[in-house]
Amino acid sequence: MHVLPATTPEQFDHIHALYLTAFPENERKSFTLMQDLMKKGLLDIVFFETDDQPFIGFAILAIHDQTMLVDYLAINPDYRGKGYGSTAIEWLIKEYPRHKICLEIESTNVDSDNPQERINRKEFYLKNKLTMLPFEAEVFEVRFELLANDTAISPEEFVAIYHNVYGPHISKNVSIIDAE
Repeated sequence: MHVLPATTPEQFDHIHALYLTAFPENERKSFTLMQDLMKKGLLDIVFFETDDQPFIGFAILAIHDQTMLVDYLAINPDYRGKGYGSTAIEWLIKEYPRHKICLEIESTNVDSDNPQERINRKEFYLKNKLTMLPFEAEVFEVRFELLANDTAISPEEFVAIYHNVYGPHISKNVSIIDAE
């Protein structure tokens, strides 16, 4: 799998289309805002492809100091279950070895209409060498569990990513919750 910075309109069209189907509306940020933040150097938007397949998936990475939030990671449904998600996680850890890497998953500690999907997602990330952080977060009223590479990330560092990348308008909608 090749990982490239997203640069072309066609790449952004593929990313945007998958973004709209892979994430619930209440968890999506403005795609235009994210593209603007990428141009300012606050986000990395990367595109996954292979020699045979022009679009496998994408990741949107919010970076502040040495802490990174994998804000969105999605694999095209046609290629799920084929190891590409694991390869993407391996790439992130290898490509950003000095960063504290974290990501959010919909909490398995609250009632939902998709509990097994949430459990499967959590098991996937745990299988791929990420560990649970001892706190959760609520972002725009959606509760998330947080995972990280083998480094500890404090609640303050997590909130600082939102504040410094997305600004106070979005970060005011982020709160920390002690894990149950």
